[in-house]
Amino acid sequence: MKLMSVNESILGLKAARNIYSSDGTLLLAAGFEVKEAYLKRLNEMGIYSVYIDDGVREVEVEDVVSERTRLEALKMTRETMTRMGAGAKSGIDEISKVMDDLMDELMANPAMMLNLVDIRSMNDYTFGHCVGVAVLALMTAINLGYNQFDLKKLGMGALFHDIGKIKIPDKILYKPGALSPLEWEEMKRHASIGFELLRERGDFNIVSAHVAFQHHEKLDGTGYPRAIRGQEIHEYARVVALADVYDAVTTDRPYRPRKLPHQAVLIIRDGIRTQFDPDIVPAFISNIAIYPVGTILVLNTGEKARVIEVNKRYPASPVVRVITAPGGAPVEEGRMVDLAKQPATRVVGLDGQ
Repeated sequence: MKLMSVNESILGLKAARNIYSSDGTLLLAAGFEVKEAYLKRLNEMGIYSVYIDDGVREVEVEDVVSERTRLEALKMTRETMTRMGAGAKSGIDEISKVMDDLMDELMANPAMMLNLVDIRSMNDYTFGHCVGVAVLALMTAINLGYNQFDLKKLGMGALFHDIGKIKIPDKILYKPGALSPLEWEEMKRHASIGFELLRERGDFNIVSAHVAFQHHEKLDGTGYPRAIRGQEIHEYARVVALADVYDAVTTDRPYRPRKLPHQAVLIIRDGIRTQFDPDIVPAFISNIAIYPVGTILVLNTGEKARVIEVNKRYPASPVVRVITAPGGAPVEEGRMVDLAKQPATRVVGLDGQ
């Protein structure tokens, strides 16, 4: 399975994973050949990457949550946020049940690491982003030892951290280029708007609402909307801030391609102490497959190798299988190498990068 850009190069190839819109509509089923009509539809929906079947059966990759649960979370987030944005006062029991399902699956598999990019439509970016952030925030909190009660409060805050964006004009929210100063000020209002939307409700925990309010604050006081710093920022918001940035930079956008996991991790590490809490960053990064399963790496030996397994304890040192010799000749039965146990063998790059 290989992540490829949506362009004519994938015509005639088969999809490796189902692709859905945020309302649950199946856009392209796994195993189906990509034809011109599908390619056109994916482009119209603002989907820039898809997983393609590359014939390699050795690396079957699982998501950290089931397709059913992720899809249900996406649908219910879309429906609940749309209702709340329209002023509806209906309860949040259904989305609360989805949050319980997310928590149950993640707690049942604490050793799982994030290997897959979530394929989402740019037309519905906010809803997919909210689900992605909730999953990452919950995984981090599990590593930090949160109990189930605190996980639920954090998870609900993460799932609705960007609800204020439903009040931001689409021409700003989906602008393909840089925002003007006035547009940027309007965009920044989403944090305060989201807090007010959630605070008005009697069925939403006020601590969870503060995640929407504070997730763009920074440790050094340069964030918004209140420029608070350090421990003034609630821990839930400090967790969600990490998940928010990581999910955003690893997702394709109209104005830039996604960054690779190892690049996103470098951004996180560069922000330690100024933007991100140094006590939370290790718990977050330990969830990330820096070199996801299936990635082709270039080793310092001159060989190329495919990632077969990721080690949660040493995420930058996966188990790989050599696929080419130093001169570039293919190797049919390449040896397995556990880079965590072979410190002399190092990753020096990614194939094609």
